[in-house]
Amino acid sequence: MRLRRSAPMETLAYKIAAGLKSRAPGHPASMEVLAFSMLAIINTVSTIILALLIALATGMVAETAAALASFALLRAISGGLHLKHGWACAVATSVTANLIVFVHYPNVLIYGITAVSAILAFIFAPSRIEHQTRIPTRYFPYLKLAAVLLISLNLFVLSSIIASAWLIQCLLLIRRR
Repeated sequence: MRLRRSAPMETLAYKIAAGLKSRAPGHPASMEVLAFSMLAIINTVSTIILALLIALATGMVAETAAALASFALLRAISGGLHLKHGWACAVATSVTANLIVFVHYPNVLIYGITAVSAILAFIFAPSRIEHQTRIPTRYFPYLKLAAVLLISLNLFVLSSIIASAWLIQCLLLIRRR
């Protein structure tokens, strides 16, 4: 779990971790673990702030928040592609969350997109979480089931935003060979 301190987010995470470690030198967490944790927090907060700032400009704050929440909820149980830099993730997620709020599908298309997402989750979830979670691999089939069930809820909600967010997240589950 090596951090690249070349990008601004990674540098900030490392500096915060160093400050925490200097204030609590006896804490059992290593600098690497603290910096990794700080980076996760910085990435999450910066993504939310950037997405909501864009949403303020478009007047779609609630919708963008729903897109972010939908994406994050499914991602937490299904995993997916990780970009190399936190800033790239923040920008990609923020822009995507703000774009999908403008797409409106007829119900029949929401059913189709939701079905495709559920099939992708059934085939590929969980993906790329082996080194990102403490959940033992024997429980991964339950994560797959949870992802499929969560996606299936949109068959009742019929939200274009949720359908789009979950389809994008499910596409990120696919590994290139």
